[in-house]
Amino acid sequence: MLEKKFSKIIAILFVLTLGTLPVSPKAEAVPLLQIYMEGATYDSSTESWTIDSADPFKLWVIGNTGGSENKGPLSGVKLSAAVLTSELATGSISLSSTTTSVVTDPSIPVAPNLNTSDPYDNDGKIPLDSRGKALPSHGELGKAGVSFFEWSLGDLTLTDSPVGDFIGGFPSTFPATGQINVYTVTIAGFSRVHFDAYGFYNLGKKNNENIVAPFSHDAESHDVPEPGTLFLFGTGLVGLALIGKQKKK
Repeated sequence: MLEKKFSKIIAILFVLTLGTLPVSPKAEAVPLLQIYMEGATYDSSTESWTIDSADPFKLWVIGNTGGSENKGPLSGVKLSAAVLTSELATGSISLSSTTTSVVTDPSIPVAPNLNTSDPYDNDGKIPLDSRGKALPSHGELGKAGVSFFEWSLGDLTLTDSPVGDFIGGFPSTFPATGQINVYTVTIAGFSRVHFDAYGFYNLGKKNNENIVAPFSHDAESHDVPEPGTLFLFGTGLVGLALIGKQKKK
């Protein structure tokens, strides 16, 4: 059995809209794209989600596709996981599509498609957004000694789940509807993993609006992160078998 190893997983809860189109104040109430980790607790002193576990965890990628500010389906959604290149030889990350019982979530997402054939090739590089342009350089990514895995998650088109604002705590109200993609994440052998999610709204040939989860202020150090950074402590060792109908892209 692999030895359990202390890990820190960073995911993002806020939304940063890249592009020229304005975002109304209402859009800020329920972000267009969010990430949440099931079972985490919110630490207001560090403005972070935290959990202590050596087990697999459920990561949610949440698209607000049915709220008053919705712009239609969120296309080309991707998830990247930055890791230390020096740990690639013994480290592993797997994502398995599943669902949650915490909120209404009747459909299971399509299996994530790993885009990375050799993560060593990504050392010092930054993932590309839906336009083929590099994401803004930030904490984990773009530094020598840091590589990343990337998965394509498909499109977020459904409105079969309630969606609220996960910034600051688990929401008490769910004023919007959307699609929640839930993945069981199993990690072994990495001391640190940093997640980013990104996609775009197709608003016309020249008006695609890119939606990117914003980045930790200094994710590679142990400084207090920006509001909305999520931490997991522990390494997952066992995956989950899945039963259910897959979502259509």
